[in-house]
Amino acid sequence: MDVLQWLDYLNEVVENATEIPITGKIVLHKKDMLELIKKILHALPDELKRSKWIISERDRIIGEAKKFSEEAIKDAKLRIEKEVEEHDIVIEARNKAKSIIDIAKGEAKAIRCGANDYVKEVLKSLVEDMENNRKSFVETLEKINSKNVYDMSELYKDISERVKADLDKIK
Repeated sequence: MDVLQWLDYLNEVVENATEIPITGKIVLHKKDMLELIKKILHALPDELKRSKWIISERDRIIGEAKKFSEEAIKDAKLRIEKEVEEHDIVIEARNKAKSIIDIAKGEAKAIRCGANDYVKEVLKSLVEDMENNRKSFVETLEKINSKNVYDMSELYKDISERVKADLDKIK
Protein backbone atom coordinates (compact mmCIF):
# COMPACT_ATOMS: atom_id res chain seq x y z
CA MET A 1 0.00 0.00 0.00
CA ASP A 2 1.13 3.56 -0.50
CA VAL A 3 1.14 6.31 2.10
CA LEU A 4 -2.31 7.62 1.15
CA GLN A 5 -3.87 4.19 1.49
CA TRP A 6 -2.23 3.65 4.90
CA LEU A 7 -3.47 7.03 6.09
CA ASP A 8 -6.97 6.25 4.83
CA TYR A 9 -6.81 2.96 6.72
CA LEU A 10 -5.63 4.77 9.87
CA ASN A 11 -8.54 7.18 9.54
CA GLU A 12 -10.94 4.25 9.13
CA VAL A 13 -9.53 2.53 12.23
CA VAL A 14 -9.97 5.68 14.32
CA GLU A 15 -13.49 6.27 13.02
CA ASN A 16 -14.55 2.64 13.64
CA ALA A 17 -12.91 2.35 17.06
CA THR A 18 -14.98 1.37 20.08
CA GLU A 19 -16.35 4.50 21.71
CA ILE A 20 -16.51 4.98 25.47
CA PRO A 21 -20.03 6.16 26.28
CA ILE A 22 -20.58 9.78 27.34
CA THR A 23 -16.88 10.74 27.10
CA GLY A 24 -16.62 10.69 23.33
CA LYS A 25 -13.30 8.90 23.72
CA ILE A 26 -12.32 5.83 21.78
CA VAL A 27 -10.33 2.72 22.55
CA LEU A 28 -7.42 1.90 20.27
CA HIS A 29 -4.90 -0.89 20.57
CA LYS A 30 -1.51 0.68 21.13
CA LYS A 31 0.38 -2.15 19.42
CA ASP A 32 -1.85 -1.97 16.33
CA MET A 33 -1.53 1.83 16.11
CA LEU A 34 2.26 1.72 16.46
CA GLU A 35 2.47 -0.97 13.77
CA LEU A 36 0.31 1.13 11.46
CA ILE A 37 2.45 4.22 12.06
CA LYS A 38 5.56 2.13 11.26
CA LYS A 39 3.99 1.04 7.99
CA ILE A 40 3.20 4.65 7.08
CA LEU A 41 6.75 5.74 7.90
CA HIS A 42 8.10 2.81 5.88
CA ALA A 43 6.00 3.79 2.85
CA LEU A 44 7.26 7.40 2.80
CA PRO A 45 10.71 6.52 1.36
CA ASP A 46 8.96 4.93 -1.63
CA GLU A 47 7.33 8.28 -2.42
CA LEU A 48 10.71 9.96 -2.16
CA LYS A 49 12.30 7.33 -4.43
CA ARG A 50 9.55 8.00 -6.96
CA SER A 51 10.35 11.72 -6.97
CA LYS A 52 14.07 10.97 -7.50
CA TRP A 53 13.14 8.70 -10.40
CA ILE A 54 11.08 11.49 -11.96
CA ILE A 55 14.02 13.86 -11.71
CA SER A 56 16.36 11.30 -13.30
CA GLU A 57 13.82 10.74 -16.10
CA ARG A 58 13.69 14.48 -16.72
CA ASP A 59 17.50 14.58 -16.94
CA ARG A 60 17.47 11.58 -19.29
CA ILE A 61 14.88 13.21 -21.57
CA ILE A 62 16.86 16.46 -21.63
CA GLY A 63 20.02 14.49 -22.43
CA GLU A 64 18.28 12.72 -25.31
CA ALA A 65 17.00 16.05 -26.60
CA LYS A 66 20.54 17.48 -26.52
CA LYS A 67 21.88 14.40 -28.28
CA PHE A 68 19.14 14.67 -30.92
CA SER A 69 19.97 18.35 -31.38
CA GLU A 70 23.70 17.62 -31.74
CA GLU A 71 23.03 14.85 -34.24
CA ALA A 72 20.73 17.10 -36.24
CA ILE A 73 23.39 19.82 -36.28
CA LYS A 74 26.03 17.26 -37.27
CA ASP A 75 23.81 15.98 -40.10
CA ALA A 76 23.22 19.53 -41.27
CA LYS A 77 26.96 20.24 -41.31
CA LEU A 78 27.63 17.09 -43.34
CA ARG A 79 25.03 18.17 -45.88
CA ILE A 80 26.57 21.62 -46.07
CA GLU A 81 30.07 20.24 -46.64
CA LYS A 82 28.80 17.97 -49.38
CA GLU A 83 27.02 20.80 -51.14
CA VAL A 84 30.03 23.10 -50.78
CA GLU A 85 32.06 20.49 -52.60
CA GLU A 86 29.64 20.82 -55.50
CA HIS A 87 30.20 24.65 -55.62
CA ASP A 88 27.17 25.47 -57.73
CA ILE A 89 24.64 25.14 -54.85
CA VAL A 90 26.61 26.56 -51.89
CA ILE A 91 24.14 29.34 -51.11
CA GLU A 92 21.17 27.00 -51.21
CA ALA A 93 22.98 24.52 -49.00
CA ARG A 94 23.73 27.18 -46.41
CA ASN A 95 20.09 28.19 -46.33
CA LYS A 96 18.92 24.59 -45.96
CA ALA A 97 21.45 23.95 -43.22
CA LYS A 98 20.33 27.00 -41.31
CA SER A 99 16.73 25.89 -41.62
CA ILE A 100 17.54 22.37 -40.46
CA ILE A 101 19.52 23.72 -37.51
CA ASP A 102 16.69 26.09 -36.57
CA ILE A 103 14.15 23.27 -36.77
CA ALA A 104 16.37 20.97 -34.73
CA LYS A 105 16.93 23.68 -32.12
CA GLY A 106 13.21 24.41 -32.04
CA GLU A 107 12.38 20.73 -31.63
CA ALA A 108 15.04 20.29 -28.96
CA LYS A 109 13.76 23.35 -27.15
CA ALA A 110 10.18 22.08 -27.40
CA ILE A 111 11.25 18.67 -26.07
CA ARG A 112 13.16 20.29 -23.19
CA CYS A 113 10.24 22.57 -22.36
CA GLY A 114 7.81 19.66 -22.51
CA ALA A 115 10.04 17.52 -20.31
CA ASN A 116 10.51 20.34 -17.81
CA ASP A 117 6.78 21.06 -17.76
CA TYR A 118 6.03 17.38 -17.21
CA VAL A 119 8.55 17.10 -14.39
CA LYS A 120 7.26 20.32 -12.79
CA GLU A 121 3.69 19.02 -12.87
CA VAL A 122 4.67 15.64 -11.46
CA LEU A 123 6.82 17.19 -8.73
CA LYS A 124 4.12 19.76 -7.92
CA SER A 125 1.59 16.93 -7.61
CA LEU A 126 4.01 14.95 -5.47
CA VAL A 127 4.63 17.94 -3.19
CA GLU A 128 0.89 18.51 -2.83
CA ASP A 129 0.31 14.82 -2.08
CA MET A 130 3.12 14.77 0.46
CA GLU A 131 1.88 17.99 2.10
CA ASN A 132 -1.65 16.62 2.33
CA ASN A 133 -0.34 13.34 3.71
CA ARG A 134 1.86 15.17 6.20
CA LYS A 135 -1.01 17.35 7.42
CA SER A 136 -3.32 14.37 7.78
CA PHE A 137 -0.63 12.33 9.49
CA VAL A 138 0.23 15.15 11.90
CA GLU A 139 -3.44 15.79 12.67
CA THR A 140 -4.00 12.10 13.36
CA LEU A 141 -0.94 11.93 15.61
CA GLU A 142 -2.01 15.10 17.42
CA LYS A 143 -5.47 13.65 18.02
CA ILE A 144 -4.00 10.39 19.34
CA ASN A 145 -1.47 12.26 21.50
CA SER A 146 -4.08 14.72 22.80
CA LYS A 147 -6.34 11.82 23.80
CA ASN A 148 -3.47 10.07 25.60
CA VAL A 149 -2.49 13.25 27.50
CA TYR A 150 -6.10 13.82 28.57
CA ASP A 151 -6.47 10.18 29.69
CA MET A 152 -3.24 10.36 31.72
CA SER A 153 -4.33 13.65 33.31
CA GLU A 154 -7.66 12.16 34.32
CA LEU A 155 -5.93 9.05 35.70
CA TYR A 156 -3.55 11.12 37.85
CA LYS A 157 -6.41 13.31 39.01
CA ASP A 158 -8.42 10.23 40.04
CA ILE A 159 -5.43 8.70 41.88
CA SER A 160 -4.75 12.00 43.65
CA GLU A 161 -8.36 12.25 44.82
CA ARG A 162 -8.29 8.66 46.10
CA VAL A 163 -5.05 9.27 48.00
CA LYS A 164 -6.53 12.45 49.57
CA ALA A 165 -9.64 10.50 50.60
CA ASP A 166 -7.45 7.78 52.13
CA LEU A 167 -5.43 10.45 53.96
CA ASP A 168 -8.62 11.91 55.43
CA LYS A 169 -9.60 8.44 56.65
CA ILE A 170 -6.23 8.00 58.39
CA LYS A 171 -6.62 11.17 60.51
